[in-house]
Amino acid sequence: MTTVLTTTQRTRALLLLIVSILFYKAVEVFASRAAFLLAGSAWFDVVYESLRLVLLLAGFSLLVRLQLQPVERISPLGWARTGETRLQIGMGTAVGWGIAVAVVSAIVLAGGLQIFFDFSAASWGAFFLALLMTGLGAAVRQTIFAGFPFQKLTDAVGPWLATIATACFVGFTQTQDLQAGRIAIVTVILLQVLFCIAALRTGSLWLGWALDVAVRLSLGAVFGLPVAGSGKYTSVILSNSRAPDWLSGGAYGPAGSLLAPLAVLVGIYVVVRVTRVDVIANIRPGGIALDLQPQHAPSFPAADPVPVKPAGGSLVQIVPVSAPPAGSGQDPGDTSSS
Repeated sequence: MTTVLTTTQRTRALLLLIVSILFYKAVEVFASRAAFLLAGSAWFDVVYESLRLVLLLAGFSLLVRLQLQPVERISPLGWARTGETRLQIGMGTAVGWGIAVAVVSAIVLAGGLQIFFDFSAASWGAFFLALLMTGLGAAVRQTIFAGFPFQKLTDAVGPWLATIATACFVGFTQTQDLQAGRIAIVTVILLQVLFCIAALRTGSLWLGWALDVAVRLSLGAVFGLPVAGSGKYTSVILSNSRAPDWLSGGAYGPAGSLLAPLAVLVGIYVVVRVTRVDVIANIRPGGIALDLQPQHAPSFPAADPVPVKPAGGSLVQIVPVSAPPAGSGQDPGDTSSS
């Protein structure tokens, strides 16, 4: 049975959502200035994402403790490790890799890729920094757009409306990128829908985090293509697409390809099929609480009484005997010897 929230609980959730958004904006400003003072250009992104993640988790942890009568739909911060965490990470990696391969395969078939390699020490160093930046950045995005603020929005307006509102907001932020066309914005919106569904259906952020990391690293580090208009992931492998822009995504990368939204829709279908929890069902920390008691006690036929062995005696098997010959004078029911 789905949890029904009172008006007071919905109002409290909305207030916590506003506080979390204001806190997030303050963290962005502080982390940007602190990273500029603490790190050089090479380490700026890693330090910036690290500060954002640490501060957000600390602040949201405080909000979780301060809220009264919390409504637990997913784990408070979404990063609790459970017995299914490895499975969720593996699932997200597989689905993210599949989305990337599907789009890039069409680009290769349509025009091919011109690939360049750079195995210098500087390129490998930039590659490992890109790995750190990708993992930390994905964790920040999941914490903000599928974590505590998303939980409070879900409590206030319900999971479906919260998912649509969050996805549209993330898509709106992409309109500020001049390289992002309409198709790219649609792709970003659908990806956010995928992340929200992953959080709702698993009760954690690990599946969405693995999806985010897998898509970015597959497109950038493995195939050497731009990711959301950025070339930070293409230090060792760099590719130039020969396919038309409507298929390759142009300078924005495969996320702007006409096939990208279709690939993400398939990813949404796969995630919905392989996860156990219904989006609108009772979502609890770490997954669904299972009730193993049957609603009605099953009826079974009465068992035959078990014969009791007499104490102190041996078990004697009685077998039928043939009737004695006529004239013997023996009672047919008497089995004793004459």
